[in-house]
Amino acid sequence: MNSVEYMGAGITFDLSDATTIGYNHTIKEVESTAVETTANEVVASHQIGGTTFSVGYGEIEDGNKYTTVGAEKKFGENFSMYGAYQMTDVPTGTDTNDMAAGIKFTF
Repeated sequence: MNSVEYMGAGITFDLSDATTIGYNHTIKEVESTAVETTANEVVASHQIGGTTFSVGYGEIEDGNKYTTVGAEKKFGENFSMYGAYQMTDVPTGTDTNDMAAGIKFTF
């Protein structure tokens, strides 16, 4: 069994009551292989009414690059719907485009 250790640091700035931008740096090390992977991610979010729109970019050092856009619409405090699109740029192989949609219940 591989032991995986994560270290992360992040920061979020409120640009206004409705707009935030955040940065996260993560280091993952797999003990059995002594391979360390680092990643950086930037996400901006803006809320209009009950809908939050987000755009993000993430990059794994010497690896994949991710661009995402999405929206989440809240209907009350316990229910929301979301949709997202992600483009993945891989260093070797075929780039991918993925979409997701769903509902969330909080209880």
